[in-house]
Amino acid sequence: MAIGVAIAGCGALGWKFAHGKAQKADARTTSAQSPWLFDPASLAVFDTSLEKAAAELDEESASGLLAIKEAFKRMGNQVASHDEHFTVEDRMYLRECLRRYVPDSVEAYLRVPAAQRIVPLLNDQPCAQTALHQQLDLLLEEIRLREKKIGRSAAEQLANQQRFLASKKSR
Repeated sequence: MAIGVAIAGCGALGWKFAHGKAQKADARTTSAQSPWLFDPASLAVFDTSLEKAAAELDEESASGLLAIKEAFKRMGNQVASHDEHFTVEDRMYLRECLRRYVPDSVEAYLRVPAAQRIVPLLNDQPCAQTALHQQLDLLLEEIRLREKKIGRSAAEQLANQQRFLASKKSR
C-alpha cells in the first residue's frame, strides 16, 4: 500500500518539474516533432492511469510500476538526439511504452476480477498477477536498456568535445 501511495505521490508535480522546459520549448517549436523524449500530455495520461490502478495492485506490481515511472522521469528531461547509440526506434519504443505498453498491461490486469487474479489464466499460463509482474519486468528491462543508450549518446558528445579540444592544444 505504501508503494501505491508513492506512485500517486510522484504525480504531476514531478512531471511538471521535469518538463517545465519541455512545455516552453513545445510552445515555441514549429515542427510537430518535439525534441523532448516525452510530451507533457502523455505523461499526464500515464500518471492518471497509474494513480487509478495503484489501489488494486499488489506490492510487487506497484514497485515495478514505480521503477518504470522513475525511469521515465529520469529520461523525461532529455533532449532525445538520434545516433548509433540511441535510435529513432529506441525513442519510439519509449514513447509507446509510456503511451500504450505499460498502461495496456495494467488495464488488462485490472479487467481480471480481483478474486481471479491469483488463479492460473489458462492451462499453461501463469495467474494474472504473475503475468503482470513478468510484463512489467520485461518492460522495465527494455526501458533501462534504452536509458543506458541515452547516456552513451551523451557521453559520446562529451568524448567528441574532448578530442576536439585536445586537437586545438598548442604543441
